[in-house]
Amino acid sequence: MRRGHDVTWCCPGRGEGLPAAADFDALVVYGGAEMLSTDLEKAETAYLREEVALVERWLASDRPFLGFCLGGQIMAAAMGARVAPHPEGMSHIGYYPVAPTEAAGDFLDGTTLMYHWHQEGFDLPEGAERVATGPDFPNQAIRYGKAFGLQFHPEVDASHYRHWVQEVPDYLGRPGAQPVEEQLAAAPRHDPLTRAWLEAFLDRWLDL
Repeated sequence: MRRGHDVTWCCPGRGEGLPAAADFDALVVYGGAEMLSTDLEKAETAYLREEVALVERWLASDRPFLGFCLGGQIMAAAMGARVAPHPEGMSHIGYYPVAPTEAAGDFLDGTTLMYHWHQEGFDLPEGAERVATGPDFPNQAIRYGKAFGLQFHPEVDASHYRHWVQEVPDYLGRPGAQPVEEQLAAAPRHDPLTRAWLEAFLDRWLDL
């Protein structure tokens, strides 16, 4: 692919078996509609437990890992941290500020509005560093060696979440969610900056 790596895609939620971890140099876990606080123990979502177990083994290998939203929550769960809804029922659907912490290093230069779509967050796992924070859900990005777990969605743009809104429009009525008109109006300002940040981050991440 563009950075000199072949990419294998897998969707466990559609019944696709997880690949052998030994065959890969890096692992990326994307988001999804599942709720770890309730779905992790259900029989119909047993693949989530398989993903958590895979990520737990992967983290022990000290190879690059990147989790987006649910993927970041899976990383936290694999490290023994709690994943749960906001105590006051808040959701983040739209653009919200993400700010670097003192431990951020070159992860993030300054506060940036990133796209979110979630109602659960995760506690800081033992041994991990919080490298980005934000309102309502303080653990916006964590680092553990060569592994990063993000609560936000830098990989999406308006074309993605426009589809999500069509699929589950009732989500926009949740506390904290931004109206879709507000999101679409903000997209031209924030999506190019987010994409530029992600491109630069991926270059550094793959060189770890």
